Amino acid sequence: KAALEYRIEQFGGQVAGRKLELIIEDDATNPTVSVDKARKLVEQDKVDVVLGPVHGAAAPAVSNFLTASKTVHFPFQPKSIRILGFGGGNIFLPLGTHKNLGYHIGLYAYDKLGYRTATAAVEDFVAGQEFVGSAIDAFQSKGGKVIQTQPIKPGTLDFSPNIAAMK
Repeated sequence: KAALEYRIEQFGGQVAGRKLELIIEDDATNPTVSVDKARKLVEQDKVDVVLGPVHGAAAPAVSNFLTASKTVHFPFQPKSIRILGFGGGNIFLPLGTHKNLGYHIGLYAYDKLGYRTATAAVEDFVAGQEFVGSAIDAFQSKGGKVIQTQPIKPGTLDFSPNIAAMK
């Protein structure tokens, strides 16, 4: 929030001669709450652009709603490429996709780190599946072998059962 406020201040609080107002909402990293907040921004606050949400599981739900409303959407951070499939031409992914980032990590693990076998821990929601799935694809395309994939429930703090079950 502070970075956005600072940047807005740097260019005089205007874009193309129009005043820029930043409205912040907290979606509690919950897709249902995210859509409710996006609906409020569009229908009550009459925003022209939505930045966010930050959480990967909330982005597809918000993108789906914003496509229908034709509101310009710039999600923070790389997001699922699936959100572009909603159509509408109003969703932009300037920071890329989970698949893109994950793929390069798989190549790095094989080419630079020299790994040939791996166990993959996958945070079990869209972002985790795409990111790690793409890393696995790249790793295997080079000849690496993934001997185990462990789904991890989002929000997990204790990984000792996963470490104990690791092959």
